Amino acid sequence: SLMYLTNQYESYALLMVQLGRENTQVPITVDNGGVFSSGVQKEEINSYVNLLSSRSLIETALDEIGEERFAFEAPPPETFLQHFKHYAKSAARWGKNQVEEGLIIVGLKNRMSDRVKIVILIERSLSVARERDSNVIRIGLRLPDPTLAQLTIETLIDKYHERHVKFRQTNNIEAAFRGQRDTYKEQLLSKRNEIIAIMNRWKITSVEEQRAELIKNVHKAKYAMSEKESLKQELITKRPIILE
Repeated sequence: SLMYLTNQYESYALLMVQLGRENTQVPITVDNGGVFSSGVQKEEINSYVNLLSSRSLIETALDEIGEERFAFEAPPPETFLQHFKHYAKSAARWGKNQVEEGLIIVGLKNRMSDRVKIVILIERSLSVARERDSNVIRIGLRLPDPTLAQLTIETLIDKYHERHVKFRQTNNIEAAFRGQRDTYKEQLLSKRNEIIAIMNRWKITSVEEQRAELIKNVHKAKYAMSEKESLKQELITKRPIILE
C-alpha cells in the first residue's frame, strides 16, 4: 500500500520574531544607564502563528500562485510497473469520486469548488509552530510537488509581511516627521541669526584667531602686573633707607 501512495515532499522555513529594532546604545544624557529587554512574549508568538495559518492568508497566497498550479499531474508512465500503478491510482481515484458524488446526491456532503478543495488541502498540509522556547516560528508544508511547496511557503511569508507592515504602520507618521523637520529648521535659522548678530556686534571675524589674541593679551597683562608688583615691593623695601 505504501508503494501506491502519492509521494509527499515537505518544505519549511524559519522565521525569527523580534520587536522593533535591536538598539543597545544608551543616550548621552543618561548616567550609569542600562539596557533592559523583556524579550518577545509567548502570547505575541502565538498570535503570529495563528495569523500565518489563517484561511484568509492562504486564500490570498492562492490567488497569487494560481489554482492551475495545484493540478498535480503525474508524469506519464514508462515501465510496466509504472503503468500498473498509474491505472491502479486512476481506478482508486475514480472510485473515490463516485463515493463523493453519491454522498453529495443524498445530501450528506456539500459540493466544493476546486478553490475550496485546494484551500483545505493547504490547511491540512500546513504546519506552523513555535520552535520550543525560542522566538523562532517553523512553517512546514507537505505537497506532492516540492517546487510548489516551496513557492507556497514563500508566498505565504511574503503576504504575511505585507499584512504585518500594513497593520503596524502609522498613516500620519510622514506628517509628524515633516512637522518636526520644519520646527528644527526654524530653530536652526533662529540660532544662526543670533550668532551673526553677536559677531556683528562685537566685530568678530574669526573666533579662533581672536580667542588666541585675547589669551595672548591676557598673559601680557598678567606679566606686566607681576613686574609692577615686584617693583612696588622693591620700593617699599628701600623706603626706610631713603628716609634716613
